[in-house]
Amino acid sequence: MFTGPSQYGLDDTAQFTTYSLIQITSSLISLNESYENLVVQSLLEESHEFSVSEFFKKHMEIKGELKYANNI
Repeated sequence: MFTGPSQYGLDDTAQFTTYSLIQITSSLISLNESYENLVVQSLLEESHEFSVSEFFKKHMEIKGELKYANNI
């Protein structure tokens, strides 16, 4: 059990935060429809997928370190 601040579980928080920011940005972008805005929305979705995968990798790394630390 953790008793203070931790990076463990940060991947879920990051995923939901980036998704919310993309939803807000997409809503604002859609007010002025253009081809460029569609490209920006596509890039935002790709960056979200990338950030989610990177946060998950870090989560698994931290989880492995914790498992190792508990076995010592």
